[in-house]
Amino acid sequence: MNAVEYIRQLQSMHPVPTPDISDIETLRRAAEARGLDFDEAQRAFGAAPVDIAANNLNTIRPFLSTDMQQRIAAGQIAAGTIGLETFDAFSEQVDDGWAIVFHLGFTQFLYQAARSVARLFPTRSGAGGVTEALLEETAKALKRQLWYHNAAAIWHPAADPIEPEQLEIANVLSGAADEFFLAHEVGHVVTSIAGIDETARRLGPPPETTPAHQVEFACDGYALGLVLDAASKRGAKQDRDFAVAGAEFGLQLMRLMARFGMEFAATHPAADERIAYVRRLQREQTDGAGNTELSRRLETVLEHSVATMSDGLRLDDVAEDEVGALLPRIEAEALQAAPHVRRQPM
Repeated sequence: MNAVEYIRQLQSMHPVPTPDISDIETLRRAAEARGLDFDEAQRAFGAAPVDIAANNLNTIRPFLSTDMQQRIAAGQIAAGTIGLETFDAFSEQVDDGWAIVFHLGFTQFLYQAARSVARLFPTRSGAGGVTEALLEETAKALKRQLWYHNAAAIWHPAADPIEPEQLEIANVLSGAADEFFLAHEVGHVVTSIAGIDETARRLGPPPETTPAHQVEFACDGYALGLVLDAASKRGAKQDRDFAVAGAEFGLQLMRLMARFGMEFAATHPAADERIAYVRRLQREQTDGAGNTELSRRLETVLEHSVATMSDGLRLDDVAEDEVGALLPRIEAEALQAAPHVRRQPM
């Protein structure tokens, strides 16, 4: 079984749900949940759901080695999204190749978190901006999302008012984070095939640390190089800014999750160390410039979220009726195991 066949098998067992567009209101809600305007939603939902993992692999494919591109063409390397709501993404060797699997919940959380923080970005109409009130609302929104996932491995959709410009930021930012993590998993495949020295060649050697941590640092560097190459091809400086910010945003979210007891594999360095390494590489790639203004704004938001959530994941921001409605789902989730999908976080 090659990688394409393996992913298709998983997708048949855990299909990504297609939104119900039988009525206009449902379509509007589905559009907002994905950062689309109404016309885009009508086009997008009239066809099969877009596989974001596969899409991102196609985006970075031209910047891979000839050997890697040939393996993709032969079906020996493939990426795909499956309809599980857990925060998980991993690469796995199969009979004939390597499969990169993203759970739908991974992409959903990146988008919901990006949507929450995007409300802090000012718009031409004067909405948004970093205020104490909005920082507090953002912290509560992130806390709610983390609580729901911690309770039942599902993501609570953000529903706060948001401007179209901010929705666009959320869409691009979460997409950049998705692309970075996909590129990180490609780095694991390169390491499996050719060794860590090949992975580290793209942007430089990883720090001196344990072998397992060196692999993760090398894959982060490989991923940053790939997304920066893809952004440079698109041409706009803003694309490079979002590529860097997307990498940092994803790692900062992992730091936030770890801060509240959500476990990641011991083979992975602390998120703080990964962020520092990505920033060092980014400075080297931009002639000494620091992290982008976009990254600094995101860091401010997420640092505030940590500070205002020092009491941990408790129910004080979740309404009782929501909890009551959630309990049957928690029980149902507990009865549904997926032993064929192993957890190997980014």
